[in-house]
Amino acid sequence: MKKFLRKVLLPGLLCAAFALPGCAPAAQGVTATDARTSAVTETSTEATASAVNSVTAPETTGSAADLDAIAPTAAGSAPIGEISVTTIFESEFLTLAARKYEESHSGTKINIVSSYAADRDMEKYSQIINTELMSGGGEDIIDVSRISWDKLADRGALLDLNEFLDLTPEEYHMGVMDAYLYNGKRYVVPMCFHFTAYKLHDAYVGKEPAEDKALTDLIAIADKYPDAKVIDGGTHGMDPAQIASETFSLDFAEYIDLLNNTADVNNEKFIRMLLDIQAREGQFQYAEQGEDSVLSQYSLYGPAMSSAGIHSYDGFFLNANESGQGVFSTMWLEPAINANTQNPELAADFIRFLLSEEMQSSPELMYASVNKKGMAALSRFLYESSAAEGYAPEDYDFDKNVEAFNDIASRLSVRENRDTYLEGFIGEEIQKFFDGSQTAERAAENLQFRLNTYLQE
Repeated sequence: MKKFLRKVLLPGLLCAAFALPGCAPAAQGVTATDARTSAVTETSTEATASAVNSVTAPETTGSAADLDAIAPTAAGSAPIGEISVTTIFESEFLTLAARKYEESHSGTKINIVSSYAADRDMEKYSQIINTELMSGGGEDIIDVSRISWDKLADRGALLDLNEFLDLTPEEYHMGVMDAYLYNGKRYVVPMCFHFTAYKLHDAYVGKEPAEDKALTDLIAIADKYPDAKVIDGGTHGMDPAQIASETFSLDFAEYIDLLNNTADVNNEKFIRMLLDIQAREGQFQYAEQGEDSVLSQYSLYGPAMSSAGIHSYDGFFLNANESGQGVFSTMWLEPAINANTQNPELAADFIRFLLSEEMQSSPELMYASVNKKGMAALSRFLYESSAAEGYAPEDYDFDKNVEAFNDIASRLSVRENRDTYLEGFIGEEIQKFFDGSQTAERAAENLQFRLNTYLQE
């Protein structure tokens, strides 16, 4: 095992964490099984989870009493029985959690069911979940990431987790957690998150404020520095149509009211957004090496965990919506409890365990943990492992960067829409505008029609 950690696993993880010279791109494959149709192989953003399956997670810092509070084991105090958890992606994190929970809770059984549709058809997955829940069936815990769970909540198909969970800002990133409140209730809790952030290039420090940026701020930068690109790509590229789609997602709540099933995109705001980006299309294309640009863009996963090997979080600011709110994303694992469950206490206790420091410090989680101590423990584990292998930068101040990351994360309060079906046709209409096949006005009209149809289904 030590040889495996030293020769295979840690170099891969640390290349991802610190973007070391000579590192090959990380593999992105993970197996998923469609439990209702046939065995298939899919690609997941939980890409390297299978690779970290054998890693020993860092020890939790909580006392025995703390862990008992998370997952009580005294006779008669812990729920017993059997539940099933359906997840879009096959998950090493869930498999590990189920095994640990069963080992510490005699008389329990946690079944993990992978239900990703064979053809990556999220609409089909959503229909399966809707049909099962509305007919009185379905697994006890449902992974509702990337589907319209608000519609399930409206139909009374999900339980309010506020009745089971006690979440505090001392333990959790509450801006992230509370972004899931819907009509005053907490039907869903995320396990992890990531977000886009910017940093000024040295030549522009002092010329531009180091504060959270919305699209209007980026447009102002483009107009102020016409000979410079606005953003260099950092770790991933994005064309103007993708920037427009992301901007729409950042301001999703201003266009679409899911609570009342209404949308308003056939308006001047949406049309102006498309035209503003198109008019500065050259500047919004990512700068290549050697080209002048004002900002660097990064995707942040946590201290010692970023897509670009960031060694200091000083001077970072968020990608924000037009209201100035920091926006984050979650790619997978947003559990909710099926209102049809026969064992809500056990389902809730298992979710409580998923949110515990013990599980939130697991390398299998892959993104920034919503549990603050769990994230710090995992980040320290990755950093100290890299230091032992000679990969870590000597000047890395771990405690300072945990504090800086937490400060940035505290400004997150809006989650990007990640309903795959919605993303698909919104992106289609925006792309048609940038391809020149329709005007901005026609894009607004077509998108309004498609949204109205979708919301009334």
